[in-house]
Amino acid sequence: MSTTRSRLSGLGATLLICLFVIAYPLVLLTIGVTPWRESLSDIGALLTSPDDGTLALLLVGALAWLLWGLGTVLFAVEVLATVRGVSAPSLPASDCRRPTRATL
Repeated sequence: MSTTRSRLSGLGATLLICLFVIAYPLVLLTIGVTPWRESLSDIGALLTSPDDGTLALLLVGALAWLLWGLGTVLFAVEVLATVRGVSAPSLPASDCRRPTRATL
């Protein structure tokens, strides 16, 4: 691989990571996926009321934020390991997508 192609590939990967880390939460906030605004009493009422999809959307929103946080932490671990020149530690939740993160 030529130096120019290698650098362009690195720049593209950096832009994709920045897009994930910065734009993902902005999109979630823009569309109103903010599960932390619900109080525990509202969740209890959602569990006992007829299903209108609100609880499912709340769970999907919480999962979306959890996955964004996990992905961001795992990217940071990979970057820090690369900067230090060591292999990244194997974290329990990271095994399924590790080759993709390491390539980026």
